[in-house]
Amino acid sequence: MNSETDRRANFIGSLWMVVAMAGFAVEDALIKIVSEALPVVQILIIFVFGGKLTKANKEKLTRSPALKAVNVAVVDRSGAAKVLLKADGSGPHTVGSITGKAFTLASVGHATVGLASYLKDHRELNGLRDMEPRLVILDFGLPIKVGDALIGGIGVDGALSGLIDEACAKVSIDAMTGK
Repeated sequence: MNSETDRRANFIGSLWMVVAMAGFAVEDALIKIVSEALPVVQILIIFVFGGKLTKANKEKLTRSPALKAVNVAVVDRSGAAKVLLKADGSGPHTVGSITGKAFTLASVGHATVGLASYLKDHRELNGLRDMEPRLVILDFGLPIKVGDALIGGIGVDGALSGLIDEACAKVSIDAMTGK
C-alpha cells in the first residue's frame, strides 16, 4: 500500500468512527427525552426487542434467497413504529404496508390471516376498513404478546409467499421472547 491509500483508509475509518459516535449521542439524547414519558423498563424492552429483531432478521435475510427482499415493521401497543427493517431494492410502498399491517395486528390483537375474507363475508363490518387510515387489512404478520399481554404487532412482507412472511414474524417474536 502507498501512503495515499493509507491516508484515505484512515480518513474513511475516522469518518465511520465519527458517524458511530454521533449515532450514540443521538441515541443517548433520545433515551433521555423518552425517559421523561416512559418507565426505564419499557425503554429497555424496546431496545432489547429492536436489537434481537434486527439480529434475527439479518441472519435470516442473509441465508436464504427467498428472504432477500423481506421488510419488517414493529409497532408498540399504541401503534407507534419502533423498528423498521427495509430490504435494499424493495418498493417504496412497503414501508406503509408493513407498518399498517403491524398497526392492525396491535389493534386487533390476533393474527390477521383470513381477516380480509372475513370482512368480505360480513359486510356489516366494512366500516372497520375506514375507521382508521393506518389499518391495513392484509394477511401475514403476528401480534406480539408476552404471556397474555398484547405489547405490539409485527408486519412482514417481501418473501416469496405470505406463509414465509408469517414465519419470519414468528422467528422474530421467538428471538425476542427467548423461545
